[in-house]
Amino acid sequence: MGVDLWKSHHRVNWCGDRSWIRSYAYTERWGETFFPGWKDKGLTQSGQRYGVNWNQYQSWTQRKFCYVEYFSCIQEANPYHNTTVWPNGAGQWN
Repeated sequence: MGVDLWKSHHRVNWCGDRSWIRSYAYTERWGETFFPGWKDKGLTQSGQRYGVNWNQYQSWTQRKFCYVEYFSCIQEANPYHNTTVWPNGAGQWN
């Protein structure tokens, strides 16, 4: 049994007609910490390409979480998300 120290969220939203992404394509990004000493330092990189009037939408996010920051972090985590979605509802992510 483990405990969550932090979570990095990367939620992709889009509307497709099975052939093209039509009305919107956007990403919501946020971080949470659950253990004392961990701090969400925010995004270190993010971006997107394609989207409305394309046949795919790709989005990526990387955050930095820091444990006990003084001059630098005692420990840090840098989770990365990369998601590609298609107008038929399919998606691929890591």
